[in-house]
Amino acid sequence: MIEVNHLSKKYGEINALQNVDFVLPRNEIVFFVGPNGAGKSTLMRLMCGYIAPTQGEVLISGQNIQNNHSLYSSLGYVAENSPLYPDMTVYEYIKYVADLHQIKSQDFVQNLPIVLHNLQLEKVLTQRIDTLSKGFKHRVAIAGALIFNPEILLLDEPTEGLDPNQKYQMHQFMKQ
Repeated sequence: MIEVNHLSKKYGEINALQNVDFVLPRNEIVFFVGPNGAGKSTLMRLMCGYIAPTQGEVLISGQNIQNNHSLYSSLGYVAENSPLYPDMTVYEYIKYVADLHQIKSQDFVQNLPIVLHNLQLEKVLTQRIDTLSKGFKHRVAIAGALIFNPEILLLDEPTEGLDPNQKYQMHQFMKQ
């Protein structure tokens, strides 16, 4: 469960978020909808501990996310424009992320085909990331977030850069 309590974030004099409260139960898919500049991305960055709030807290299973490194391994986050390593292949990137999360070899071998199939990355596994379309790059970033099987997955603009068929497939995958 995720609890957001009195969460606010200021950048200088600008209020990006002000006094946000909500509770997300387990096994729910939730979408944040709003106009550009409404604070959706800021909220997700706060929820994963990437940035610190000006006020308030984010609790995951009752523990504050801020500077709680033990919670980071249970959380997958994909930013709208996730940084990738363009000179790596898709496989090298996914393996790199798995190694960062200290995934056991057997878990990686078991999870990889599932992630590749669900994101339709099998055909580009050996391609360098800099040769991929924006949609494929976004799916590679999502694969990196999924390879360690996180309990919580935060996706900022998960269908950005995908064509209509890919968007449909991504929605079906998220329902799974």
